[in-house]
Amino acid sequence: MTHQSIHPQEQPTNHGRPDDAPFSRLPDDYPAPRGLLPRHFPAMAAQCFFQGGWGYDQPHACIVFTQDDEVNPGVALDGISLENLFIHYRIREEIEFAHGVQYVGMEWQKTGQELFFIKSRPYDKIYVAATAFSLQDWEFLKNDWESHQGYKKDPDGYLTHQLLRAERQVAWSETFWFDITDFL
Repeated sequence: MTHQSIHPQEQPTNHGRPDDAPFSRLPDDYPAPRGLLPRHFPAMAAQCFFQGGWGYDQPHACIVFTQDDEVNPGVALDGISLENLFIHYRIREEIEFAHGVQYVGMEWQKTGQELFFIKSRPYDKIYVAATAFSLQDWEFLKNDWESHQGYKKDPDGYLTHQLLRAERQVAWSETFWFDITDFL
């Protein structure tokens, strides 16, 4: 195995989530992404150029194809955009469908990336920081914001609202493994 770190990053524990995160990785018997994501998120169905697993570790890496005539004949997409698409929708699957408690207002950003060659196959290992709110907290914050007209004339109230928002926001890190043989 060879390894190249593009952006050094600490390796997260517990598959990228803190022990107190309100949700966890998808169960091992969870349906594969290729069949499930287009059903849950129809808007991305024509771009679901994925095979393999959910990408929690190298043996279950998500395999990214830049062209997939079974999904969208004659269309080619770039691999990095497909990785980003998968990251976005795996997180949404975890927080909206898999565990019975819905989270909304999700945002994420890459915090690091490493390139590995394992048995001559290239793999991207991408680290992501994500945030979201429980639906209950989101509604509370929305109602607070709207009932005060966005705190346009109340700077102290605005600061209090931002503190409430920070207290109620759930933050965690995730790791994603991609087999990128098709586009490296």
